Amino acid sequence: MLGLVFAFAGCTLNADDPPARSAQLAVLDQFVGEWEMNAKLTTQEHPDGQQEKLVSSSRWILAGRFLESRGKKDEIISLTTYDADQKCFRRWSFSAKGYASEGTGQWDDAKRRFTWDLKFPESVTATATEQFLPDGTIAFMISFKDPAGKFYRGGVGKITKLQ
Repeated sequence: MLGLVFAFAGCTLNADDPPARSAQLAVLDQFVGEWEMNAKLTTQEHPDGQQEKLVSSSRWILAGRFLESRGKKDEIISLTTYDADQKCFRRWSFSAKGYASEGTGQWDDAKRRFTWDLKFPESVTATATEQFLPDGTIAFMISFKDPAGKFYRGGVGKITKLQ
């Protein structure tokens, strides 16, 4: 029922047509499509790393205001948008295993790179980068820290567009 209240409030706050999509949202167009991620993940238990592969797809939803990305292996959903009030990109991720995160990011046009600060339950944080390379792939890095600020998990890899 509460969802209906929020939906009604959202409809009545701005009765006019939504404004045109911003240039910042257009930057996210680069993610639209189907992708394969190949990563080397390191943990305290596996410092030499383990190879992982994940296929995901991304598409625009909600009148082109949110980019929805879905991981196919582990049932992960992420929503990404640009927050003009906060002057940053925002990302929320949820998994079928019950994990959730929220993050803020910045786009560096000269480097063609996103930099993200992410928050997870139990005061776990992460920093991540996604860099668009000339060959059309995305190089990424993520580093997780525990509540004491100590590294405990990370990953590096490449994301290749399938479609």
